Amino acid sequence: MTFKQPLARAGRLPLGSDGSIPSAGHRVKSPIAYPGAKIKIAGWIVDHLPKHRVYVEPFSGSASVFFRKNAAECEVLNDRNGDITHYLTVVRDRPSELREWLEETPYSRQYFNEIKERWFDEGERPDDPIQRAGEYFAVLEQGYTGDLEPGGFSRPSVHTNTWKVRTWENKIDERIDAAAERLRDACIERLDYRECIDAYDCEDAVVYCDPPYFDRSTDYGAEDFCHEVFAEAVRGLDARVVVSYDDLPPSFIDLINEDDWVVAEKDATRTVVNYQETDEVKERLVMNFDPHAVTVTSQSSLEGAAGD
Repeated sequence: MTFKQPLARAGRLPLGSDGSIPSAGHRVKSPIAYPGAKIKIAGWIVDHLPKHRVYVEPFSGSASVFFRKNAAECEVLNDRNGDITHYLTVVRDRPSELREWLEETPYSRQYFNEIKERWFDEGERPDDPIQRAGEYFAVLEQGYTGDLEPGGFSRPSVHTNTWKVRTWENKIDERIDAAAERLRDACIERLDYRECIDAYDCEDAVVYCDPPYFDRSTDYGAEDFCHEVFAEAVRGLDARVVVSYDDLPPSFIDLINEDDWVVAEKDATRTVVNYQETDEVKERLVMNFDPHAVTVTSQSSLEGAAGD
C-alpha cells in the first residue's frame, strides 16, 4: 500500500504527562487481559503520544495503553460494553473487596462453566457489584479464549509448564491493587464514542482510539461499526488523535492522502487462541499530526531514537 504522504518512521517518542519516558515503575498491568489487547505494543503506542493535559480512550477495552503511560491531569476511559466499565469501576473504587472475593473463588472447570452458562447462554449478570466484577475477571482469566465471547476452560498444561491454579492466584495479586491505584483519578464512562470525543475534545488533549479493526465483522463490537462515520467524527477534532488499525479503511486512506494525516507502522504478532497461536500482522497508527514535529521536553526526537 502506498500513500501520497510518506510513512512516519516507527521510532520512539516517549511522552507522558511530563514528557518523560514511562519507567518500569509506571508500567501497570491491565486488570483485563484478552487476545487483541494492545499490551505487546503498548510501549510503542505510548511513544507516539504527544504531551497532553487530557487523555481520552473512546474504545478503552483492556486499556493497555492507559496502564502503560504516565498519568495525565484528566483521563477518561470509555467503552460501550457495560461489563468492562462496571469491572473497571469496581477495581477503582472497591479493590480490597474484589480481591477478597476472588481469593475465595476456585479455579475450576465446573465453576467456570456455571458462570459461562449464566453469562452467555442465559444473558444474566449478578446483582451484587463485587460478584459481577469477580465473575467477569474469572471469565477472562479462566477461559482459554480470554475474550468477551464464550470459550472453553483453560486447563493446566504439562507440556508448557503452565500451572494455571498458581497463575490464577498470582494474577489476583498482581492485577488488582496496582490497577486500582492507576485508575484512582480516572473518569470511567459508558458512552457512544462520538458523544465521548465531543464531550472531552480540546486542544491539549490526546484521543487514542482502538476501534474494531477494519474488515473483521465477526470481532466483538464490529458488527454495527461504520469506519466512514468514525473517520468523519475524528477528522474535525481539536485534540491530537492517534488511531490503531492493521488494514486501513478507505476513509482513513483519504485522511492520509487528503488531510495530511501520518502513519507509523510496526510488525507485530497477535494471539488468536489459547494464548499460544499467533498471527503475523502489520500494526498501524494513524495520526492527525507529525510525531517528528512535536516539541517534547527532556527527550530526544524520533530521528535518533531506538525502536521498541
